[in-house]
Amino acid sequence: YSPQHVMAVAPELMLTENFSYDGENIQVPVIGVLEEYLTVHALEIEQGRFFTKYDSTKPYCIIGSQLAERLRMVSNRPLVGAKFYLNNILLENICVLKQSQSFVSDFSIDEAVLMPLHTLQQYMQNPEIKKITVRANPNSSVLEVVDYLEKNLAIYLGDNSNYEVNNQSLFLQEISKQQQNYSMIFGSFGILFMLLGTFALYRLTCLLILRRRKEVAFIHDFHMQDKILLFQFFIESMLPVFWAGAIGILIGILFSYYVSILN
Repeated sequence: YSPQHVMAVAPELMLTENFSYDGENIQVPVIGVLEEYLTVHALEIEQGRFFTKYDSTKPYCIIGSQLAERLRMVSNRPLVGAKFYLNNILLENICVLKQSQSFVSDFSIDEAVLMPLHTLQQYMQNPEIKKITVRANPNSSVLEVVDYLEKNLAIYLGDNSNYEVNNQSLFLQEISKQQQNYSMIFGSFGILFMLLGTFALYRLTCLLILRRRKEVAFIHDFHMQDKILLFQFFIESMLPVFWAGAIGILIGILFSYYVSILN
């Protein structure tokens, strides 16, 4: 690849396997990677070291930050140097990663187990690279890099129906569309609930007034004006509306904050 457009390339294999540690069995995504994976995804190391080219066929593994926290709840032993079973494969952990900021579409690096690519290929019946992540040169535009990749893939692979080139801009656009759809759905529900609440409040106010006819007649005996009486009923009706609205707004703010964290 040309450094003018691409800084590093990281092919990967991925599957979900049973991961065992001190009697704890966990289903985790297992990712076969090369040493460039550290650079491409800008990963940071908490303990230990990352793979090198000399580890390409060794039974080593690296665990993500969230998986490490889960394993620390099982045992207080150091995770670097610990032995794990991946199905029937005995692995030695050489690294614990810090929380990743990498944007990944179909799995979380923080919850995954990383293995040398060639080691994982030895245990797979039909190993197939289904994803290659590229770290683009920041001095080149996204469109230039995508065009460069498509032209070179066409040269090496020929048929361009076998692959698809995506970038983070497309992922972010898709997330933005999903957020807009969620906003429209929740907004429609909000309008519907507001109309239902208005009708229910109207019916409730009418019933309360009808049940208090004797009270209204008694107040009239003291020559209270109709405007004052109307204002009294209006205030009594608006107080529950005010508190219900305040609670609804607070719930909406908390829910929006929760959805933004998930996104």
